[in-house]
Amino acid sequence: MLSRNFCFILVVSCLPFIGADLYVPSIVAMAKYFSTTIDMIQLSLSTLMFGVASSQLFYGPVSEGIGRKPVMLFGIVLALLGCGICIFSESLTMLFVGQFIHGIGLGAGSLFRSVMRDIYVSLPYMVLIYLCLIRLS
Repeated sequence: MLSRNFCFILVVSCLPFIGADLYVPSIVAMAKYFSTTIDMIQLSLSTLMFGVASSQLFYGPVSEGIGRKPVMLFGIVLALLGCGICIFSESLTMLFVGQFIHGIGLGAGSLFRSVMRDIYVSLPYMVLIYLCLIRLS
């Protein structure tokens, strides 16, 4: 039986990938909506990934200091805020800002390895969990 902690960690670890995968099919429609080229919309996806990558430098040390749970919850709230900015953006600049904030929030998903190591200390169980998470990602 999977615990609630495991299910929460599984969802948080997959959020950056889900965010990018759901975004790609709408690139053409977004280019028409914002009256711009597909290249500029693809740049906004790069902005999202830059936010994810750069935030990992922040989340690691902070989670060591104040704990992993508050940092992961902060990341989820920040991701929702960025998503809201993207939804209501009227200009390409606001879309870029929203994508960057969204990416910074989604970077909290990188803490799943540390949380898994903290919760599940048995080596065979850890291998099974890592394989499950890698397969879902």
